[in-house]
Amino acid sequence: MNEYNIDQALRHMRQKRKNSVPEFFSNGIDEVLTRLPEQMNEAKTETKKRLKWGWVQTTAAASIVFSCIIYSGFASPAMASILMKIPGLHFIYSATYEDVSKQPEDPHLLRGSQFHFGNHGPFDVIDKMGPNIKQFIAYSELEQYIGMEIPRIPDQEGSIRVTDYNGIGYEIHAFNRSGMLLDVVPNAVNLPQFEGSSVNPVIKSTTDLNGLEADVLSYQFSTKNPDDRTSYITWQRNGFTLILAGTQPINQLIEVAQNIDKQAMRMKADKK
Repeated sequence: MNEYNIDQALRHMRQKRKNSVPEFFSNGIDEVLTRLPEQMNEAKTETKKRLKWGWVQTTAAASIVFSCIIYSGFASPAMASILMKIPGLHFIYSATYEDVSKQPEDPHLLRGSQFHFGNHGPFDVIDKMGPNIKQFIAYSELEQYIGMEIPRIPDQEGSIRVTDYNGIGYEIHAFNRSGMLLDVVPNAVNLPQFEGSSVNPVIKSTTDLNGLEADVLSYQFSTKNPDDRTSYITWQRNGFTLILAGTQPINQLIEVAQNIDKQAMRMKADKK
């Protein structure tokens, strides 16, 4: 019986109370009818609160479980292989690796980059002369040369290398004091390709950078030390293709990437 039928039945009983029921029962019916709407509203409100709180708890639990699963891939090769097959964690850039698990282990350092933009570079340019390589000490000199402002790596140290594709476009490499590498390509046509070495399958995941989804890659270099790895965070913002690489823990890289992305949010890959 629904709420409307209950209400109608009680009202019908009240109409007959003078001749068929005692006064105390009639007064009880009146009291029930008076408080019925209030009680029903209270019941509805309580039900909504319980449902809402239940969804909050479920969402929070799911987020915690998902985070644990993602980060477990950085310590377990088996989990890494499983994560690579999960729909929604596809990597938009191509990534391969050479299995070096049976080779002698050497201390690993981040030496240059383990990625490229294909045979024709980031701008799909076929030029027999090849690009020009230039070096700059400061970002101010670099930005004056390329004619635009670009996102900068915090605590930049050493020279900044610029690959000049004969005025068509630029690829900029810069390191910081911690040995992290930032690669910035304004208006790239081709996406980067990663071809490194690893003792386990490359771990692929995503992370949030100020509301934008960025891709994460991690190559492991030691079977004895799971932390001996180089990781990459790559994303696109306002016409910039950005790649941040380092041997630091992934959470440190993400923190730096968020800083760089905030700069990119205030810029556009356009010449002055």
